[in-house]
Amino acid sequence: DENYERITKELNSLAVPVQYDEEGNTTSTYIAYLDEKSKLEKEQKESEEKCLKLQESCNTIANAIKALDSSIVELKTIETNTSVSTDKNATLTLVDGSSDGSLIKVQYGGTEFYVVNTKTNVLDYEQYILNNKIYQNSGFKGNQCNLLSQNYAVDLLRGTMTNKSIFATGKVSAATRINNRVLSDDKDEVLQYIYSEVNQGRPVVIQVTQKQTASKGWRHFVTVVGFDSSVTNYNDLTPDKILVLDCVDGKIQRLSDRNRRLYNQGKGFYALGASNDFLRKEVYSLA
Repeated sequence: DENYERITKELNSLAVPVQYDEEGNTTSTYIAYLDEKSKLEKEQKESEEKCLKLQESCNTIANAIKALDSSIVELKTIETNTSVSTDKNATLTLVDGSSDGSLIKVQYGGTEFYVVNTKTNVLDYEQYILNNKIYQNSGFKGNQCNLLSQNYAVDLLRGTMTNKSIFATGKVSAATRINNRVLSDDKDEVLQYIYSEVNQGRPVVIQVTQKQTASKGWRHFVTVVGFDSSVTNYNDLTPDKILVLDCVDGKIQRLSDRNRRLYNQGKGFYALGASNDFLRKEVYSLA
């Protein structure tokens, strides 16, 4: 508070005059000093009490806004037939209900999918990514697909929407949160992990082919956010049944929409999920 700072500054700048004259009497200047000091100390205390009351009032308002925001998010997750733009060939829409609270049912290109029911609604997050141009085609470096995909997963799980200026710089420490790594020559092992995580409402970052012709070793990373409603176990997962948030254009789409598939770079098929520590402390807020 400016008034409190002003009073404190005046109080600290008061010069203490001579207290007694030659005859041992208290000087008039010292008496005036004591009066001014007492007056300022009283004003300082009153200003401090006012600041504390205002702070308490602001906290009450902030908590009310947070509660309202949570209610709005909950309403959005059950809202039906809400259109969200993806590409010109398909529209992602929210349909009634969710499987068990971890997944939300959507429709994409005439097919039903289940997507992760994360703290940040995945449909709203797609719009945030598109509106703020947080994807590779908007100027990010080509080799930042892994970090972008991990940041997408972190934001969804944490319930945040990170500012573009720090999004792909590493400052959000995505690598320390999305570091539960599965690397295997056995594709089924990786698919099993993807299915298990997504089925629990958690996005997974996977290594895929950059293009249909990957003979030159081209690779890319995307964030898996859902799968076809007909999928009952990991054996059912195919590129056309996996829904991803692709950091190339920031849109939710099938993994097969860009002719992508799981990619083995010679070291195995690759997937990354949220660490247990991150989930415990930041997502589920457990001690």
